[in-house]
Amino acid sequence: MTVNIPVIAHFAVSTFFGNVAFSAMGFGMAICYLFVYQIGALAGLTECCGLPGLKYAVFIQTIGMTVIQPIVLWNVNLRKNFRWDLILTMVPMQLVGAPLGQILQAYTPSEVLKIIVGVVTIGVAAWQAFNLWKLWREAKRQSKYEMVEVEAGEANGTTRSDVFIVVGSQKEDGDWLHGLISDRNPQIASPPAAGILEYFTPILESFGDLTDEANFRNLVSSVCEFVESNPIPWCDSSKNALSFEPNMIMKMCGEKRTLAAVFEALMDTFAEAHNCKTWICKSEAAGEHHEELKKQFGSRLKYVYLYRDPRDVVQSSSNEDSHVFVVAENWAKLQRTAAELPGDSVYRINYESVSDDKGKQL
Repeated sequence: MTVNIPVIAHFAVSTFFGNVAFSAMGFGMAICYLFVYQIGALAGLTECCGLPGLKYAVFIQTIGMTVIQPIVLWNVNLRKNFRWDLILTMVPMQLVGAPLGQILQAYTPSEVLKIIVGVVTIGVAAWQAFNLWKLWREAKRQSKYEMVEVEAGEANGTTRSDVFIVVGSQKEDGDWLHGLISDRNPQIASPPAAGILEYFTPILESFGDLTDEANFRNLVSSVCEFVESNPIPWCDSSKNALSFEPNMIMKMCGEKRTLAAVFEALMDTFAEAHNCKTWICKSEAAGEHHEELKKQFGSRLKYVYLYRDPRDVVQSSSNEDSHVFVVAENWAKLQRTAAELPGDSVYRINYESVSDDKGKQL
């Protein structure tokens, strides 16, 4: 069989787009490869240039996969990101699918295979295009957001400011948002993320009954030591590291003997050290503890939902030692947490809208 330049170029382009899809997403090579291949077949390359049939195309795609897969596996830190759940799902599927595919190829005419693959490929592509269109419409509809303001709330007969928890975004985006808010509203303090609720909630039972003075003191002392050992130190307005006195924190907690009360006392201490009226918490997973926070703060509790195009989130994390799947999985978890929060307590902020016009939006 004589292969001419247009056929070689078409297979090269098909393989290129297939490899791009696999490198970007970790899957989808066959779909993109066969989609481009089918475009050439429908455009008449079979009749005018002798474009080989589907079986030959699959053979070329297999060669492309053989080349690109080791490169991708080398660059995704497979040892760290190895997933047994995916392996135990995909390997049996391959063991069943490979011989089944051979049987279908042997007894199914190429023309029928072309039609089936073409319909499935175009259907998947159309479905993905539809999902992208829906995301675009949703982003356009939500491009406006409410401005975060320091409002007063009543608590224990005294006037207290609202408190803010950033949800839906990774730490870097939370830092970026706080930098913008601080420039416009210096009354809001923002300590470095420490993960107090995230780290101590799973082990809270080990401290025993917190109504017991000794047990609660042990918890307060442990949390204080934990925050003082934070990789990014909590400093006052003069850049001196803060030292937390357990007795003072216990006094600030009043009659409440809960982890959320300790969390509030520490955050308030930081705000006071910066002469601020309130604070904003940037810990990624703080929103997962909504019930405890709601009991502690009541109507004062406000969430700042910073949402962003997930493709940009993955791109901004491309230098980290994690595969794109791990980054996307973490992002999806943050979005699910934010979506479950009560709407009347959430300020929605679109990252792209603020980036386009910081002055106007803020």
